[in-house]
Amino acid sequence: MILLTAEKISKNYGIRPLIDHLSLTVSEGDKIGIIGVNGTGKTTLLKMLAGIEPPDGGEISRSSALRVGYLPQNPVFEENAPVLRQA
Repeated sequence: MILLTAEKISKNYGIRPLIDHLSLTVSEGDKIGIIGVNGTGKTTLLKMLAGIEPPDGGEISRSSALRVGYLPQNPVFEENAPVLRQA
């Protein structure tokens, strides 16, 4: 079962293309990794796949069976909130 498909997605910052016409498919049972040096768009790609940030071009389709979570690199926590509520 296909859980997520990205077709020719692109993301630009100013005139600089960060992600250019990337296509990928994630199926049930797949294990994926995103590796690259700083500034190459890893976090941006994850935000787009999670639906937090839209691509500038292309299309992302998610299965209704897919549940996506995203924990930012520098989370902001409420000072007196219980730990489980913060997750």
